[in-house]
Amino acid sequence: MPDFYDDRLTCPLPECGGTEFEPEDTEVPEGPALCLSCGETLVPEEFPWVKKYQNFVVAAVEAAEPVKKLNKLKVRITEGEEGEDNGGFLNIVTNDLKVKAGELVVIARIGAVVPAGKSLDDGGIEVKKASVGGFPSEGMVCDAPMLDWVGGGKGAAVKLDAEKFSIGSRPPDKKPR
Repeated sequence: MPDFYDDRLTCPLPECGGTEFEPEDTEVPEGPALCLSCGETLVPEEFPWVKKYQNFVVAAVEAAEPVKKLNKLKVRITEGEEGEDNGGFLNIVTNDLKVKAGELVVIARIGAVVPAGKSLDDGGIEVKKASVGGFPSEGMVCDAPMLDWVGGGKGAAVKLDAEKFSIGSRPPDKKPR
């Protein structure tokens, strides 16, 4: 089995600091991790790559239309299952005029801190519901710098391959090739 943790974890116990982990349950490699040095269990919510992308999600653009008198685009996004409070849809106003219906993008939901991995004390900015040109914006369409990726342009929405990523999933740790 490939190493799911790929040397990305360090035991949180100061007296341990171990870096070798294995799944608590080999049937669920993405589940809790067991430190091989001390036996401490680390739950997935504490994995650095999960915490970094909290409130970021892969989403589908359902519709995109220009906002009159502004150099912006209003997009309708599917980011979850129907039946959620918002019906699975969000309205977001973006600066990237090249976003098109049918594309998969990464969005920062309300409450996300951008760029990913930053804290509010470290220069990060919390995404909040806003009104842009009179239209509600319930998140942000992300570019590579917002995701803390190497490569990719500032202001250009990250677009993902629908065959490799699914709506509602966590974005990848780095820019896909």
